[in-house]
Amino acid sequence: MAKYQQLVGKSFNAINRGNNKRFVDSANVGEHYAIIPTKKVPTEKSLQSMNADERNIYFEIVNTTLAMFHQDYEYDEKTILTNVKNIEFKTVGKTELVKGWKELFSSEKELKEREDSLPVVFQDEMVQSKISILEGTTMPPKPYTEGQLITMMKTCGKSVEDEEEIEMLKSIEGIGTEATRSGIIETIKKHGFIEVRKNIVSITPKGALLC
Repeated sequence: MAKYQQLVGKSFNAINRGNNKRFVDSANVGEHYAIIPTKKVPTEKSLQSMNADERNIYFEIVNTTLAMFHQDYEYDEKTILTNVKNIEFKTVGKTELVKGWKELFSSEKELKEREDSLPVVFQDEMVQSKISILEGTTMPPKPYTEGQLITMMKTCGKSVEDEEEIEMLKSIEGIGTEATRSGIIETIKKHGFIEVRKNIVSITPKGALLC
């Protein structure tokens, strides 16, 4: 643990959570076991021999494994209801208390969340309000890449309205399994229902006719 903490440059008191099924549950292994780092810690020379993508994937695995033994992330969530001429506006914001496992990961989203933290206010406090109407246009959905298509197959059902179909999709966890989804895509490509150009998936006239 200490060597991996040194590798990622983050030191913390590791918590042994025991046999927590959220991390280790052999009963739910369907296709393959979790991908975790081995006891072999890479040297600086080994890291330099990796390209950028390889390093990113490797550190994602290491940080995710270390996060299992880190402190919980704690935050305070507040909801502010502002009454403007008898119309209620709702604002929800979070104040970070304990960074915990999140210190192993940083993203633009987290930076924005910190910028959007709520000010200190009190009940029945009078405030200045500025009301405006936002006008804009929505963009049509972008075409799928093959990778996004696999993810969509796993999480499909969000746009389905029939309750029976929703329940069926939930019970089977989407279309196919981790091991078969890419094969399904290859099959419908082979039969000419879809085509892939520059990693963008589009339907063929034959596929549109089938639909």
